[in-house]
Amino acid sequence: MRSRRGIVISGAAGVGKTRLAAEAVAELTGADVVRVAGTEAAAGIPFGAFAAALPAVPPPAGERPRGNLFAWAAAALPPAHRLVLFVDDAHLLDRASAALVLHLALQRQARIVATVRQGARPVDAVTALWKDDLLPRLELAPFTPAESARVLAGALDGPIASESADRLFGLTEGNVLFLREVVLAGLDSGTLSRRHGLWSWHGSWTLGTRLSELVESRLGLLDAAERGVLEYTAFGEPLGLDLLIRLAGEEAVDRVEARRLIKITRTRRRAAVRPAHPLYGEAVRAATGLGARRRILRRLAEATEASGARRREDALRMAVWRLDGGAHADPEPLCTAAATAWAALDHESAIRLGRAAVEAGGGVEAAARLAVVLHFMERYDEADEVLDRVAGEPAGERQRALYVYARALGLAWGRGRPAEATDLLTATVAGLREPFWQQYLRVLKAVFLVSGGDCAGALAETAELRALGPVAPVIDASAGMAESLALAHLGETGRAVAIAEAAVAARDSWSDLVAGGAPSFKSACVSALAYAGDLRAAERQAEEARRMLLAPGAPWRRAMAVWCGQRAMLLRMRGRLREALLATREGQASLGDPRTAFAGGLVLGEQAHAAALLGEHDVAEAALAQALERGERNTLVGLDFAVAQARPWLLAARGNLAGAVAEALATAGRMRERSLWPYAMFALHDVVRLGRPELVADELAELACRVDGPLAGLLARHAAARTGQELEQVAKEFEELEMVLYAAEAEAGAARAFGEAGWDRPARAAAARAWGLAGNCQGARTPALAGLSAPSLTGREREIAVAVAGGLTNRAVAGQFTISVRTVTNHLASIYQKLGVNDRESLRRLLGPDGA
Repeated sequence: MRSRRGIVISGAAGVGKTRLAAEAVAELTGADVVRVAGTEAAAGIPFGAFAAALPAVPPPAGERPRGNLFAWAAAALPPAHRLVLFVDDAHLLDRASAALVLHLALQRQARIVATVRQGARPVDAVTALWKDDLLPRLELAPFTPAESARVLAGALDGPIASESADRLFGLTEGNVLFLREVVLAGLDSGTLSRRHGLWSWHGSWTLGTRLSELVESRLGLLDAAERGVLEYTAFGEPLGLDLLIRLAGEEAVDRVEARRLIKITRTRRRAAVRPAHPLYGEAVRAATGLGARRRILRRLAEATEASGARRREDALRMAVWRLDGGAHADPEPLCTAAATAWAALDHESAIRLGRAAVEAGGGVEAAARLAVVLHFMERYDEADEVLDRVAGEPAGERQRALYVYARALGLAWGRGRPAEATDLLTATVAGLREPFWQQYLRVLKAVFLVSGGDCAGALAETAELRALGPVAPVIDASAGMAESLALAHLGETGRAVAIAEAAVAARDSWSDLVAGGAPSFKSACVSALAYAGDLRAAERQAEEARRMLLAPGAPWRRAMAVWCGQRAMLLRMRGRLREALLATREGQASLGDPRTAFAGGLVLGEQAHAAALLGEHDVAEAALAQALERGERNTLVGLDFAVAQARPWLLAARGNLAGAVAEALATAGRMRERSLWPYAMFALHDVVRLGRPELVADELAELACRVDGPLAGLLARHAAARTGQELEQVAKEFEELEMVLYAAEAEAGAARAFGEAGWDRPARAAAARAWGLAGNCQGARTPALAGLSAPSLTGREREIAVAVAGGLTNRAVAGQFTISVRTVTNHLASIYQKLGVNDRESLRRLLGPDGA
């Protein structure tokens, strides 16, 4: 607009075209703004859009300037050098108004900013604005997921949980108008609220009145057949195109598609239909009465069954439709559908279908399968009630195995009695004849063993169950989970990752039978790779797990809490402590009751650890206290090590270094007793970071041969390093692994070693590097960094140092600050002396391009 040309802004309804145009016009100074808007009501009236800007009656033809109607209209507007014409919804302009806008553009008598709805068909005078290169056209896209999250955080004045941000994006697809209305509806209903310092969405989604009206206006007037297309699509999505045509008729489907109210996605095998926007489906479902809803669902089930129901998910969909449609329930298909829903992480459907199967007389099998889902959802009391109802029913081997599996889960993770659960499994296996059911229970025993830290026992158990005979894919996958996790805990990263990746590659053979299998394998990889020091690969695995967990739409909160805890661990290892703390708060929102939550130790332990490293004693103490309330439930060594590792750092933050060292040594001893080498390695290295490397150097050197990857050897070298040169090399290698806080601490140690040796210049250089690295750790306050201070540069020296670190030459710096090149050279000599560096490249590495 400042270039005096103008612009056409195109985009879908609600992406912010009008707001962007209005903001741009408002920033112009010395302009006379004329705002006109195209409307359907005025589309048939000549100059209808300009009704408020032109005289009520045009002069007779003989009195018009130069006999030209457009010239008369232009003369009635402000002069060309001041006129800014803001045309909203230009695709709805009447022909005369459109021709006037084109005339003004051709004659350069106005700066024009026009908005056009994407997909609309405006008159040719409007399309000429960009087709004839009179004005550039800006395609305004919806927000990306990252932009949506950033806008949400700004609008809510606080961070939003990534899961909730993703959910809101999925619901609105980045449409800012819809996003605004969804947020307002969530705030009004309380489903969007702030917990643990983080905004998150809890509870079921409902359309607010304003949003419902807005979406209905987008749908427009529909005849009965068109409404039927939308209803079948909304309740059945994704719905096969052939099935929709059989239900609603081909002509109606074509009309609704032409109006862009549905979208058809074609693959090699199938064409699937969905509402064109998620909120269209929400609006249609909300507006459909109970009777009509039931009829629609029954017809969907009947038509799907008549078409053959060839896909496994068809059985699930038909069972849900029949259940919601009020049809008579048969326990067997309900039980099968519940298992399919659970494997797909559709927890609510799994529980609803499972309860229906139990009520329909599904017996022990239906009750046991429902109880397993309830246990994994941490609804332990409900699970016990379901099992109690069938405890006395007769059962064969299949029913016994399913029942004991569910009971053992409740004992181990619901009641905190893993030894009793393991004994129950062992006793039951001894009484079974069929190898499959023996393997089925022994896999669970292996999981309990690895959770309790008996990795060797877990691996022995999986080896023995494999020796019983052929292993079904579901057993093989479940055993692989226990094995990959056990090997990760033992420090055998290569084998752990290989087993996990092979299992994930073969998931088509077992994924519809194992709930959360692929994300669980990814989680094992995260741990193994983190212990090896490959943080980038660990983060890739974590992000893949997160995408899998969010895919069903309603994330598995237990697994999301684990993901948040692991993400916090990786961020802490990188030194991004504030972000780590935020990740744990998101995990807290997913925990429920932390005293019984599966991931409570991991999330709260990482929260305490990050807070202690930041010097936030009270936060760390509160998190630890909450974690320790779990008492005997702390049997999940892989998750609860976080609590043990946090405790020394809280002591250190309180100034009790001796107590911190003793606590870390005690933790390392417990981990060594169980052969949990990576955990022992981290606990011993904490002693190094707390200032007593001589106590653990030999043990770390031994562990360097037991734990895969470069990190174990690096931690051992850190413990053994005594000279400034050795510590500098350690710091460099930590930096290469992107473990910035560790690098800062090692560099600070190098500065002290150089200083004690009387080497002033290297000491200053190391101290400056430590300070620069620590500056990227978001406020870390650890014993190793105590006493660090910013290099003593003057204000002008700092400006010049930052400019040179950013790549400017001496001459360019001189021009920027209006000083001589000689003055720049003199300043640089002083900077090099104070920072202990010798050249521009060293200065760049120290300060970075942003002058950190």
